[in-house]
Amino acid sequence: MSNTKNGKPPAAPAPPLPPAPLPRNAEPEAPPRTIPATSHFNLSARLGTVGAHMSRTVVVIPPETPLIEACRLMAERRIGCVVVASGGNPLGIVSERDVVRRFARRQSLSVPVSQVMNRPLLTTVPGEPVLDALERMRDNHIRRLVVIDERGGLSGIITQTDILEASSRRLVDLADRHVKMAEAAKRDELTGLFNRRAFNNFFQIELGRTRRYGGLMAMVMFDLDHFKKVNDQYGHDAGDHVLREFCRMLQANCREVDIAARYGGEEFLVLMPAVGTRAAALFAERIRRELASAQMEHGAHRFRLTVSAGVCKWSKAADSLTAMHKLADQALYKAKNSGRNRVCVAEEESARPAKPLRVAKPLPRQHPPRRRGAEQNEAQPQRAPGTSTASEPRGKSRGTRRQTFRPRQ
Repeated sequence: MSNTKNGKPPAAPAPPLPPAPLPRNAEPEAPPRTIPATSHFNLSARLGTVGAHMSRTVVVIPPETPLIEACRLMAERRIGCVVVASGGNPLGIVSERDVVRRFARRQSLSVPVSQVMNRPLLTTVPGEPVLDALERMRDNHIRRLVVIDERGGLSGIITQTDILEASSRRLVDLADRHVKMAEAAKRDELTGLFNRRAFNNFFQIELGRTRRYGGLMAMVMFDLDHFKKVNDQYGHDAGDHVLREFCRMLQANCREVDIAARYGGEEFLVLMPAVGTRAAALFAERIRRELASAQMEHGAHRFRLTVSAGVCKWSKAADSLTAMHKLADQALYKAKNSGRNRVCVAEEESARPAKPLRVAKPLPRQHPPRRRGAEQNEAQPQRAPGTSTASEPRGKSRGTRRQTFRPRQ
């Protein structure tokens, strides 16, 4: 059986009509706003649920209470709303906005609150996320939600102010945690000194300051002598105790501007701004004597330990961390090879190779300048007295004698 009627194919469906154009002054409807939740900063998970931030002290009044009595309660308690409930179940809410609106219209305030309260009542549950409750407030243009339990009974109330305070507390906590984590990332966990990365950053800052304004800067490298024997003989706990005690000595003798860091296992660096090799060597010697005279105690073990140190200073030849570290390391190895338990200072190197001195050639002897009259006398040829020269101009006196002119009478 054919689907055609009167031998003609069926007509095609009409295309959909285009949307009606908006008026000239009309604005397109904005899409609904949503609060983005990123994976690295999920506010919904960080703020928690409504039950963690809601207020459980709620002022409840029966429906037959006069509106003027509700106003008095809000003024005494300094709150913005009261909940109207019957038998423990919330029926509505009366806020200061409702009172102001009724007062502006010059309506009576003696009516019961059942005639003024907002209905239907928007509620939430303690397990709802805080951001979801905030989005419902924004969509319905309200500032508070009544919290009910599973049976529909009143549990509390949450406002935008509660959510704002919770967000502020959370941001402050996150800022404090960020500061603590940033400080912990710069410190050595065992000793509390700066670690290698932090020392490198501080060195670049001090190096730039020294280059800009000039001055002195020294570096001291310490290395504990025979530290491996302490770990092998008394255990790693004793070795950790030695490291902590040595770092305590460093911190007690360093200035506020000095930067002490644990650069390796038992290797320590101290950067000393505005100090030369002499003062840095005295500082290292003071540390060496204090450690050599101290007796380490760990449990039942008592032993002594020494330290070697190498000192270098900033110069044009050592104008980087690598160069200064190399000089301090060479001085430290010199102290180790010389018997340990001593301080050695790195030898200074010139920034450029010395050029051979050039002997200056003697300048040619210069005679003093002659007077003009003498030059003219030497230039004129000698002639016998009483003779004249043909090339001599007439009217001029011979020789260098000046001609005098007399004015006419």
